Amino acid sequence: MLFPEKMVEVSIIVHKQYFDSLLMELHETGWLEIFDYKQSKTVESKNISGVEVPIKRAEMLADIILNANRLRDILKKMEFVPPTLYQSLKARKVPSARPIAPKPISDIIADARKTIRELDYIFKLDSELSSLTTQKNHLKLQIEKLQLFKRININLRTFEGTPNIAIKVGRTTRPEDLKAELTDTLSDRVRSRKQFALYLHQVPDHLEERIAVIIVPQDELINIRKVMVGRNFKELELKGFEGTPNQVIAQLKTEIENIDKRIIIINDKLGAAYNRYSERISILIEELEISRNKTQILSQIGQTADTYIICGWCLERQLKPLQALCDEVTSGHVSVKYIEPGKDRANDVPVKLRNPKWAQPFEMLTTTFAYPKYNEIDPTVIIAPLFILFFAIMLGDAGYGMVLLAVSIFGFVKFRHVSITIQKLSSIGIYAGIVTIIIGILMGAFFGDLIPRYFYGDSEALLYSLKIGSFYLPYDSFRNPMLLFIISLIVGLFILNLGLVLGAMQNIQNKKFKELISSQLAWFVLQPPAVLLIGQSLLKLWVLSDNMFTLSIIMLIAGLLLMAIKYRTFTTFEIFGFLGDWMSFARLLALSLATMGVAFTINLIGELLLNSASSAITFGILAVLVGILLFLAHLINFLLQTLGAAIHALRLQYIELFNRCYEGGGAQFQPFQTQRYYTKLRGTKL
Repeated sequence: MLFPEKMVEVSIIVHKQYFDSLLMELHETGWLEIFDYKQSKTVESKNISGVEVPIKRAEMLADIILNANRLRDILKKMEFVPPTLYQSLKARKVPSARPIAPKPISDIIADARKTIRELDYIFKLDSELSSLTTQKNHLKLQIEKLQLFKRININLRTFEGTPNIAIKVGRTTRPEDLKAELTDTLSDRVRSRKQFALYLHQVPDHLEERIAVIIVPQDELINIRKVMVGRNFKELELKGFEGTPNQVIAQLKTEIENIDKRIIIINDKLGAAYNRYSERISILIEELEISRNKTQILSQIGQTADTYIICGWCLERQLKPLQALCDEVTSGHVSVKYIEPGKDRANDVPVKLRNPKWAQPFEMLTTTFAYPKYNEIDPTVIIAPLFILFFAIMLGDAGYGMVLLAVSIFGFVKFRHVSITIQKLSSIGIYAGIVTIIIGILMGAFFGDLIPRYFYGDSEALLYSLKIGSFYLPYDSFRNPMLLFIISLIVGLFILNLGLVLGAMQNIQNKKFKELISSQLAWFVLQPPAVLLIGQSLLKLWVLSDNMFTLSIIMLIAGLLLMAIKYRTFTTFEIFGFLGDWMSFARLLALSLATMGVAFTINLIGELLLNSASSAITFGILAVLVGILLFLAHLINFLLQTLGAAIHALRLQYIELFNRCYEGGGAQFQPFQTQRYYTKLRGTKL
C-alpha cells in the first residue's frame, strides 16, 4: 500500500502459428506493457531480428482513419448541443458496447473502405454546404455594401465607366481633404479643362460619412492612384451588377433565400445520416485504432525463423493469469520467462499505484505532483487524510461544508459517468464536506455567526453549549486563536517528522546510509535537546538537571555534526529552512480565521442594514435585499475560501512533506491494451 505494485519483466516466446491469436488476447487483456525486445534482460538478442512493420498497411490504416474521422466530424455537427453546461453534462451518456466477432486486420480494412465508399455522398454534401455558406456570406457582404447606395436611383452598371471615362466609387469621412488631394494629383491639362468631377452623397445612418464618386479620363487613373490608396478614400467594388441598388439587393436576397432552402435540405440529409451512421462510424474508428496499435507494436517484437519474442512488464499478481492465457491460446506452444527487476533497472520499471478503494480518488493529488518511482514510497494513503484534515480546518464552517457536500454528492450521482476526473473530484469533495461539517460544528461556525446573530438575536452567543470533561464546546478560534495556533504547530511538527520517517524508510530500503544519517537521523538527534533547551531558556516551562542539560548540549552538537556531513557550511540554512517549514503550518489558523472573519463581516453588514429600517414596509424590503446579499456574499466567500483551502492544503503536502520523503519522476504503467467504448469482443479467452 505504501509502495507501487510489484512488477516482473516477462518474455514470451511463441510459435508463429499462434502469434496473431496471442497478440489479440494480450491486446484485449491489457496485462502487459510491451517494450523493445533489445532492452530485455531475459532473452539474448544476438540471433533475434526485429519484425518488419508492414509500411503499406500502416499508411493504409492512417489514411482510412483520417477519412473516418472526417466523416465523424462532419456528422458531429448535426449533434444537438444543449444550451447550458449542466444540460450538456446531463445529456452525455456512456455508449452501450456492441458485441462484435474478432476479425483479421485485412478484413477490418476492407470493411472500412467499403463503408467510406458507401458514405462518400456525405463528403459531397459537406463540400456543397461549405460552398453554399461561403456564397451566402459573400452575398450578405454585397448587400451590406449596396445598402449604402439604396437612395441612389441609377443603374449600377453606370459606375463601371466607359472606354474613355473612368469612374471610381468609395467612402470618405474627409470630403474636403479628398477634393483637395484629388485636385493636386490631376494633370494640369485635366485640371485646366475641368475634365473631372467629384460627387458626394450622404451615407444612410452615417452622418459623418459620404459616398464619393470620382470621374476622370481613363488615362488619368495613373495620376490619381495615390488618392485611391490614401486615407481619404476607401474604394468600393461595384462591377457585375445590373439595375438600381434596390433592385440588385432584392435579387441578392432572393438568391440567399434559395441558398437557405438548399442548406435546409442538406442539413436534413446530414441529420438523417447522423442518426443512421454515427454509431457505425464510431465502431469503425475504434476497430481501426485498435488495428493500428497492433501494427505499430510489431516494431517492438523480435523474431527467429519459427518464433516471435514478446517482452514487457507485467504486474506480479497478473503473472499466473498471463501464463495460463498464453498456454490456453497456444495449446502449450509457448515459453514464458520472467525475472524481478534489479535495482539497476528501478528507473526503467513502470509504476502502477496500489491503494485501497477509499484512497484511489486521491491518487490524482499524488500524480499531479509526480508519479512515484518504482522503488519509492507512494504517499497517497498518507496525504489523503492529511489533505482532508487541513482543508477542513482552513474552511472550518459547517454551513460551507454542507454546501460542498451537497454539490459533491450531486456531481457524483449525476455526472460520474461523464469522466473519471469528475468522479474523483466529487469523491474528494464528499470526504472534505463531511469532515468540514464536523470541524465547523466543533468550532461553532455555521455561515459564520448567522444563527446566533439572526435567530438568537445575540451575535455574542454560541451556536450551542457542551462540556466534555474540562473542555467546552464549541471552540471559538476567532476569539481564542492561540489554541488552534498551538495545534497547528504540533500538527506541523508531526508532519515534518513523518516526512523524515518516510524518507528514512526509503533510504534504508535503497541502502543510502549517508543520506539517512545526515538528512533524517541528524534531525531525530537534534530535535529532543532543542525542545528541552528552548523549554528551559526561552519558554521557562521547566528546569533541567545538570546531567540532563549536559546531555542535551552533547546531543545538540552531535545532531549538528551529523547534519554537517551533507550540508557542511549550509547547515544553518537547513535549520532555518526546517523552522520556516514548521511555521508554514500557521496557515491552518490564518485561513480558518479568514473564512470566519469574512463570514462574520457579511452577517454584520446584513444586520446593520436591517437595523436601519424605519418602518415595517422598509424592513420587509430590506429583509429581501439582505437575504439576497447574504446568499451572494456567502457564495462568493465559499468559492474563494474553498479554493484557498484546497491550494494551501496541497501546498503543505507538496512542499513541507514531499520535500523530506518524496522525489517522484516515475513513469505510469501503460499496458498494451484496447480502448473499447463502442464494442466488446466475442470469442476471446477473457
